[in-house]
Amino acid sequence: MRRSLSFFALCIAAPAAAQQAADAAQAIARLMEADANRDGQVTRAELISWRSANFSRFDRNGDRVVSIDDIPAFLRASSIGDQLTSMIKQYDANGDGRLTRAEFVDGPTPLFDLADANRDGVVTKAEADAAAAKLRATRTH
Repeated sequence: MRRSLSFFALCIAAPAAAQQAADAAQAIARLMEADANRDGQVTRAELISWRSANFSRFDRNGDRVVSIDDIPAFLRASSIGDQLTSMIKQYDANGDGRLTRAEFVDGPTPLFDLADANRDGVVTKAEADAAAAKLRATRTH
C-alpha cells in the first residue's frame, strides 16, 4: 500500500527538493508499470488509462474523491502524506481539498513529460532510466 500511494503521488507530482528528486527518480523508474501492452514503452494514453484504472485504489473510503482522509493515519505524518497533500493541492482544480477522478485522470503529467526526452508522447525504458539517473544526480548536487 505504501508503494502504491507513493507511486500515485509521484507519478503526477513535480520534483522540487533533493529528496523529492530521489523519490521522483523512483517514480519514473516505476512509470513502466503503466505499460499496458508490455511493449517496453509507455504512451501518454497508457498512463491516462493507468490513472483511470487505479483511482479507486487510492479512494480508500469509497467517497469518489482522494483526500487526506484516504491516507492511513500512520502515513499522514510521513513524506508520503506530505506528497499526497501537496499533490492534491496542485491538481485540485476547484480548490475544495479533494481530488476527483477527473482531476486525477486528466491532470498534468510532469514526470512523464520529463522522461519523454524526444517529446513524441512515448516514454521508452531507456528514456525512463535516463530521466531517473538525471534526477538521482541532482540529488547529489
